[in-house]
Amino acid sequence: MNRAAIDAWLQQLDEGFVLGWTNRGLLRRGRGLLAQCEPGTPDWSSERGYQLALEQHQQALSGPGFQHLHCSCPANGACHHAVAALLHWMAQAAAPHPTPEDVPAIADSAPDDAEVIAVADAPALRRPPIWLDPDWPALAKALGAAALRKASEWQLQGIGVQVEATDDELRGGIELETVVRLRLNATGGLAAALCDCGQRRCAHLAALILQARAEAGLAPPTLPGPALSRTQAAVLTALEAWCLQLTRTGSAQLSPAVLEQARALSTRSRQAELPAVAGAMQPLLRWLEDELAGRSRARPEALLSALGPLWGRLRALKAQPLPQPLIELSGRHRRTYRAAPTLQLAILAVEAWSHEDGSEGLNLHAWCAQSHRWRRLPLVQTVAMRGFETSLLRHWRQQTWAGCELGQLLGGCQRLEGAWCSEDGSVSARAETRWHDIEGLPGAVSAQQPPATPAAEPTGTATPEQSAAEIAEAAAWLRDRRAEALQSRLPAPMDCAQLATRLRNAAERGGLKGRAPVVLAGPFESEAPQFDRAQQCWTQRLIDARGCSLQLLIEPNDATRRRAIRTLQQAWDSGRRWRQVFGRLSHQGGCMTLEPIALQSTEDSTWFSPGLR
Repeated sequence: MNRAAIDAWLQQLDEGFVLGWTNRGLLRRGRGLLAQCEPGTPDWSSERGYQLALEQHQQALSGPGFQHLHCSCPANGACHHAVAALLHWMAQAAAPHPTPEDVPAIADSAPDDAEVIAVADAPALRRPPIWLDPDWPALAKALGAAALRKASEWQLQGIGVQVEATDDELRGGIELETVVRLRLNATGGLAAALCDCGQRRCAHLAALILQARAEAGLAPPTLPGPALSRTQAAVLTALEAWCLQLTRTGSAQLSPAVLEQARALSTRSRQAELPAVAGAMQPLLRWLEDELAGRSRARPEALLSALGPLWGRLRALKAQPLPQPLIELSGRHRRTYRAAPTLQLAILAVEAWSHEDGSEGLNLHAWCAQSHRWRRLPLVQTVAMRGFETSLLRHWRQQTWAGCELGQLLGGCQRLEGAWCSEDGSVSARAETRWHDIEGLPGAVSAQQPPATPAAEPTGTATPEQSAAEIAEAAAWLRDRRAEALQSRLPAPMDCAQLATRLRNAAERGGLKGRAPVVLAGPFESEAPQFDRAQQCWTQRLIDARGCSLQLLIEPNDATRRRAIRTLQQAWDSGRRWRQVFGRLSHQGGCMTLEPIALQSTEDSTWFSPGLR
């Protein structure tokens, strides 16, 4: 029995992996039992491995892996005796071992003519770690064909795998619906591998080894199975048959059923993680709608130009091997969420929105220090019946996101842990998502104290007016410190030339097809706002230090935007002028426009959202 392999497995264990094997209750009971018994040095047997006796039951660990841990108690599966024994063996394996100087030498233990291998030559004789084993067929057999097939599917789909490799250990994580942690020790081998899923041979371990071999420069092995999943292959087959039927019949036998079938196939393509295929179907859907409605722009040659790109993508996806990586052919959803363990956010504004279908919601906009981009934290509420006002917008400060009220989050800098992010900047909260304060933040309120107020005279008492003034002074001081901390974490505002470059880059990447990019712009001097009755829009011209202009624009399409127009007009009439603006950048009517989400006036450093006033 290999004691070194068992020790190596024990040394790489932590309570997180033990918790994945058992549960919190057994882990707590195991700790308590271990604290009561205080067992000594573990017994070792070459036949049974590590042995221990707790509460008149025998525990044994005969090899690396949870499957080799046994207890003589009648429990079916894991028990608190086995957990306590495992925690004890983990502590003993982590303790320092005797050095060669501590072990007495035996002079006559070897014959005089014994061959001695120099220590300096030992690295040359050392085999590569198991994940870099040159004998790939043997390693593939040990991993299993099913695990390799699933791992190759993840690899072709672009699932992220993080690898941390040393000479003795391989660690990593896979970004699936939850982050799966893995650990593989060179001494223990595949039998001692640890995975959050708790299984011995899993696709997570196979994906980690494939990524580690790729990063080490080894030739990629021939992987089993096709690149497409069964669902994706079925959707492509159905779509291919529909295209062939459409080319045979042409426009002579079109019916609403053909259009409905095309819409259903487009939806199935998105659900099967084929957004590029669904996008290629959009020109075809528009042609079918125009043809059935009898519109003049539905020309026959437009059908061929719409079918060509779709058919070419279908043939490329069905080819073996793929002419391009699968992720480039299938596309990637903008709302594909990936785990983001920690986000440092400077929360600038709350945006209210409403839709003609009766739904309304809030977006919390924050600058992320790690990714250097704006993030959006959505909060949605659907109105069940028209004509009834909900409390979402009227009491928005009391609404919560990940357990914290928006009124407390707005204008602050927080650390968000356990969140998930998508490529379009949206952030999603799960059950484990939590807010935390940022320690040592420059200008943070927790790092300073408000100015001390003069002590009251011993013979007198403060009047209510004096107390109210002191409270107002302390509140103003806290508000200024909070605003300073927020401003120190935000990016530098852009002038008109930088905004034009940002708009051009977004247009080249296709970013203006969906949601317009959000930007922070300033400083400006503002002109009087105007309402264009012909175009039905509210505008206000802003001029930067170089004399270039930017136009604020709001179209009164819903109640939220109409409220924003009234608020901004009232603010202008009261004498407020804007220094910086945060909003959505676009290009309309031959000029650069910005739809404001939040504004900062020249009088103070606080930001306000006009749609919520």
